[in-house]
Amino acid sequence: MMKSVLGKLLKIEGTVAAVAFALAAAAVLSDVIGREVFGQGIWGSTKFAVFAAAVAGFLGIGLATHAGMQLRPQFADGWMPKRLEPAMRHVAPGITAFLFFAIAWYAGAYVYETYQYGQLAPVLDWPLWMIQIVMPYAFISNGLRNLIYAIDPDLTPKSSGIM
Repeated sequence: MMKSVLGKLLKIEGTVAAVAFALAAAAVLSDVIGREVFGQGIWGSTKFAVFAAAVAGFLGIGLATHAGMQLRPQFADGWMPKRLEPAMRHVAPGITAFLFFAIAWYAGAYVYETYQYGQLAPVLDWPLWMIQIVMPYAFISNGLRNLIYAIDPDLTPKSSGIM
């Protein structure tokens, strides 16, 4: 079941991130074509592209984690005695899950405050919370991933050796 949850997260987040990135690229390209061919860019397209890229970026955290490409301090690998390594396979992702859930709480509070104040995205005049909601979602999603890794370390992706 946990492997299925990880697969569904990957599929959904990967699709949404790819669509968001494609929309960002299309918005920038449309603006450039508008300026170069018609002498006028498309109003709000660059701001839209920034927001779409931010959505893709936040969802990319989970995609990188799933692929084992997240940043991790490898310099600390030798700090624990070898006999504790089996336990650390549970503890380390558990701590990471806790941190992601804590950050998600703060991100959720931030988004809620934006909602309460009725803040609008500059230029586009969209409710800003609708764009920001990806922040707590991404942190909750990654907290869930790491919680699953803490429960079943065999599902943890092998690190790519970044950092």
